[in-house]
Amino acid sequence: MKMLIAVEDKLFGQALADFVVSYSWKEAPEFRIVNVVEQLKYLVPTLTGVSDTRYLDVVEERQRLGKSLVLAIGTALRQSFPLAPMEEMIVNGDPKSRILDLAQEWEADLIVMGSHGRRGLERMLLGSVSLAVLSHAPCSVIIVRLPDDKAKAEAEKLDDNKLEVSAR
Repeated sequence: MKMLIAVEDKLFGQALADFVVSYSWKEAPEFRIVNVVEQLKYLVPTLTGVSDTRYLDVVEERQRLGKSLVLAIGTALRQSFPLAPMEEMIVNGDPKSRILDLAQEWEADLIVMGSHGRRGLERMLLGSVSLAVLSHAPCSVIIVRLPDDKAKAEAEKLDDNKLEVSAR
């Protein structure tokens, strides 16, 4: 089973890895772990007055953090699935489009991703990557969601420089 794991941040990285490790898969999994770094190069400096140099520094930092995140998840998954083929990827672009494109190109059987549970105006302004992927995916999608209180508590516990994924 080809499983594309789309991870945005440490909080959901933890939850996604825990879900995948704890689930009893009928077929041997093959993993592609991806973090999409959104590119707003032309909008951000124009709208905010941030210099192009500073913007590029932010993008590089997000790529570095994304790489650290996907490697940590890959390490945790390898503990439970030592023989599973695994690829860790950092890609640039629109998260909705890139996740859908990668799933289709790779012929994924399943996409596993998180949802922040935004509603109303917040969803309209920020968009919903999980809703777009769910609506347009070429395969099945599992959305891992944290209750609001747990998400808040977990976000406070997680250190910005470390991801602790429990492998069972």
